Amino acid sequence: MIALGLALALAAAAGAETTPIATRNAVLDQALACRGLADTSARAACYDAAIDALAQAQARGEVVVMDAARVEATHREAFGLTRPPAPPLAVKLAPIEDVSLTVARAWRAADGDWMLAMSDGQVWRQIDGRFARAPEPGFVAEIKRAALGSYLMQVDGQTAVRARREK
Repeated sequence: MIALGLALALAAAAGAETTPIATRNAVLDQALACRGLADTSARAACYDAAIDALAQAQARGEVVVMDAARVEATHREAFGLTRPPAPPLAVKLAPIEDVSLTVARAWRAADGDWMLAMSDGQVWRQIDGRFARAPEPGFVAEIKRAALGSYLMQVDGQTAVRARREK
């Protein structure tokens, strides 16, 4: 079943107050109002106008439509990022406590910290502690939420180090 996540993306990006997604949007209300028309041709014309308005709002970035699987995937991809809270969704998402990622590339930053690029594009920085062995491509990194908004990263079964997501 498709869950519609209608986000007022421009307002959220600007930091303005937004109406919770659980309450409907005017563009969606226009489409739903068409159901009440008894005349078939009037109802079809109403639906055509409503779909055009929805397509225009989506093209302007005012409305975003996602199924529940994409909402969950986006939620998982955002793990570790510092960002403003998302507007409330009709879909309830369980908090993500840990992720398992594959190291695609590892290098030392100018300050000596290890930087790990994961196969999904995430980049994490080791911010304290030391790895017993240098991280290598193909190693599995287990990253867990820790106290006070921090994260612990365990690479290839080694002792966990504190980490911060960079990208």
